[in-house]
Amino acid sequence: MNRRWTASAVGLVLALSVGMARPLLAYKAAPISSAPGATKTATTPVQSTVKGMIKGAPAGKIYTVVSGKRTMMVDASKAQVRSSNGKFASPNDLKGGAYVSAQGTLNGTTLQAKTIEIVKPAGGSKKSSSKASTKK
Repeated sequence: MNRRWTASAVGLVLALSVGMARPLLAYKAAPISSAPGATKTATTPVQSTVKGMIKGAPAGKIYTVVSGKRTMMVDASKAQVRSSNGKFASPNDLKGGAYVSAQGTLNGTTLQAKTIEIVKPAGGSKKSSSKASTKK
């Protein structure tokens, strides 16, 4: 008789555990949220520098800078432009073929430039050519 009672008890426990397993698995824990009134902070902006040649004409104030095999879009709308001697330059001096060094924050795939230095202007230096003298 003791064996019948044990088998019945085990069967009852098994049935209850299987019956209760579904509701427990279906229960979803509440997502963890921040404290009321707390604000989410943005990720730290990534400071970056790109050095290379401006490719083609700009699209508005956005230039394509080629550095080796890598190309990067540089937004010069809020940038201070300087020439190689450190003087302020005009954004109109940023032309295709100019070698530049741009520093700023990386926003996706575009560099939001803070400063742009024109290392070598497009077309090379503006020095006058001197004629070679010949000996008589």
